[in-house]
Amino acid sequence: MICQKILKGKKANLRPLKISDAHRWVNWLNDREVNQFLEITRIDLKGEKKAILGMLKDKNNYQFAIETKDGIHIGGCGLKDIIRNGRCELGIVIGDKNYWSAGYGTDVIGLLLKFGFERLNLKRIYLRCNKYNKRGIRCYKKCGFKHEGRLRKHIYRKGKFWDEIRMSILINEYNKKYGKRK
Repeated sequence: MICQKILKGKKANLRPLKISDAHRWVNWLNDREVNQFLEITRIDLKGEKKAILGMLKDKNNYQFAIETKDGIHIGGCGLKDIIRNGRCELGIVIGDKNYWSAGYGTDVIGLLLKFGFERLNLKRIYLRCNKYNKRGIRCYKKCGFKHEGRLRKHIYRKGKFWDEIRMSILINEYNKKYGKRK
């Protein structure tokens, strides 16, 4: 589904994802350092365009491009598997490594939480990540996510099986941490 409104944060803006973004996604997702935390290992332009088109048509899915305040496209994020007035899964990728560990993830997650809780009226937002994604886990905790559980030896990456971490934030935890924002 497409959210026509641009969501504005302190460091980043979220704009609707476009088919023309596909070439950057292909470069990012084929970079081993970027895709090490994802289930995707290789992708081509035709496949990525098809994937973006599918996401844009999905009524239970909001996908955004992450841009710097200068309009540089640095990644993507979204809320998927949305159950109205209920829950959804959050996903984020900062594909441009020049913007890693610079506060963009924290800013973007704050925007997604606000959108999910305040606009979509969700009660719970959850995510999944690899146990070895230490930078991501720190960011999620900073944003108010709580550890919910672990699926042992669930993901095969880097030649071995890894645990998958499940984290979530509830509406009352969001309100306590962020206050109801306008």
